[in-house]
Amino acid sequence: MDVLISIKPKYVNEIINGNKKYEFRKHAFKKPVDYIYIYETRPIMKVTHKFKLTDVIIDTPNNIWNKCSSVSGMNLSDFSRYYQNSNKAVAIKIDKLETLEEPLSLSDLDVKQAPQSFIYLNH
Repeated sequence: MDVLISIKPKYVNEIINGNKKYEFRKHAFKKPVDYIYIYETRPIMKVTHKFKLTDVIIDTPNNIWNKCSSVSGMNLSDFSRYYQNSNKAVAIKIDKLETLEEPLSLSDLDVKQAPQSFIYLNH
């Protein structure tokens, strides 16, 4: 099974540059996942990359920051704002990033709208 996640273009650039090696979420996947497809939000609005899911760390936001900050691709202020009022943080390791030869639209994946967090793909 694969999932689609939305990421702002500035963070996709951090991933491409190798500065961001973890994607942070508030909820873990409940089903087994093979690949994660990246939908770049405005102004790109296309599915541009995918990566293999190899590792997920679930812990408190503070512990996740301590483990992943040097490869987070973001600053503490943005990280803290994202996890404000959360006791749990999920860090998804970005491994074997692939650029799609042709960017995909959401409709190419039978998706009606960009996910807030993530959605499972049936393709």
